[in-house]
Amino acid sequence: MTTYKTIHPVKQQMTAKRGICRSIAMAAASLCLFAAITGCTSSAARFTGASQGSVLRPIMLESESQHSSPGQSSDSAEDSTEAVTSSPTLSCNYYIEKEFMASIEDAGHRGDTGTGNGAPPGSRKNGAVEAGSAENNLAVSSGRIVGGITPHHLLAAKMIAGFFRELSDNPPKTIIVIGPNHKRRGFSGLQTSSHAWATPFGRLEADTETVKMLVGKLNAEENNSVMQDEHSISALVPYIRYYMPDVRIVPILLHGNYSSADSLKLGKLLGKIAADDPGSFLIIASVDFSHYLDADTAYKMDDITLEAIKNNDIPAISRMSNDNMDSPPSIITLLGAMDEADTADPETAGHSNSSDITGSGYDNTTSYFTMFFRYNDK
Repeated sequence: MTTYKTIHPVKQQMTAKRGICRSIAMAAASLCLFAAITGCTSSAARFTGASQGSVLRPIMLESESQHSSPGQSSDSAEDSTEAVTSSPTLSCNYYIEKEFMASIEDAGHRGDTGTGNGAPPGSRKNGAVEAGSAENNLAVSSGRIVGGITPHHLLAAKMIAGFFRELSDNPPKTIIVIGPNHKRRGFSGLQTSSHAWATPFGRLEADTETVKMLVGKLNAEENNSVMQDEHSISALVPYIRYYMPDVRIVPILLHGNYSSADSLKLGKLLGKIAADDPGSFLIIASVDFSHYLDADTAYKMDDITLEAIKNNDIPAISRMSNDNMDSPPSIITLLGAMDEADTADPETAGHSNSSDITGSGYDNTTSYFTMFFRYNDK
C-alpha cells in the first residue's frame, strides 16, 4: 500500500521561502565574485597604465590636433589609440593644459629662459644684487650642452619651458632626469622605470637598455607607482615630449639619504655613458633650491649654493638642507657626471624665486635656477 506524506501548509511556505533565500544568496555571491574579478582587472589596468591611456587618449588627440610639438608628425586617431594602449604607460599626473600652454607661450623665443612673471631675466627684486640677463649668460662656451639644472615646481613653469626650449635646439637621443624622491617611498634609495609615459603630445619612450643597466649594476628598483606620483620628474615629462618628440627618457629618483659616495658612483657611471657617445645623452637634475626662507635670506643662501656648485664642492653640498636645495644627492650625481664628461663651468641661465614670480609671499619662498653644462671641446 502506498503511503502519502502530508506536508503542513506552514511548513510548505517556509520551505519555499528558504528556497527563494538560497537562490538570492547564490545570485548575490555570483555578483560579488564577478565584481571582485572585474575590480582586480581595473586595479591592474590602473597600475599598468591601460586605464590611464584610455583616459588620456581623448586629451592627447585633441592636443595633437591643436598643439603639435615641433617636428612631430600627425598620426591618425586609430594609430594614436593603439600607441597609448598597446603597452603599459605612466601618467603625467601634474599636467594642466591651460597652464602648460601659457608657459610655452611665455617662454618666447630661443634664448629666453625666463625668470618668472614678476621680474625681468636675471634681476633680483627687493634691493638684491643684479645677476645679469639670461641671454648674456647663455652660449658662454661653444660646446654642446650635456647637462643642466631645472626647477620642477610648476610655479616656475616659464623657466622650465625656456630650459627645454633651449635644449631642443640640439636634442640628444636620451635624456636622463635625476630628481628627489620627496616622500622617500619604495625600498631602494635609487628608483627608476622602463615604462613609457602617456603625454598629451604622444608617448615618451624609455631608454630601456640604460634602465636595465641601472638595475643590474646599481640595484635600482623599478617602481612605477612612485615614479608617476613624484612631481620632480612627472611634472617635466610633458615639456620633454613637447620640445623633443623623438627623445627617450631614463627617470631616476633619489632618496634624500642616498649617500654622497653612491651619488658620485651613479654620476660617474652616467658621465661615462655620455662621454663615450657624445651628443647622444643629456643629463639633468630636477631640483628646487632654498625653501621657506624670506626672499633676502633665500638669495643669500642661493649665492652660497651657486658657489658650491661652481667649485664642485661635494662636501659642502652634502651638508646642505632645505635652506639651500631639496636634493643634494641629485646635484652631487649631476656634478659627478659632468666631471666624468669633462664639461666647462656651468652657465647660470635663470634665477628667481616664488616671491618674485607671484609678487607676494616674501617671507616664505622657494628659489629656482636653470643652468647648462657644455662639453669643453665637443
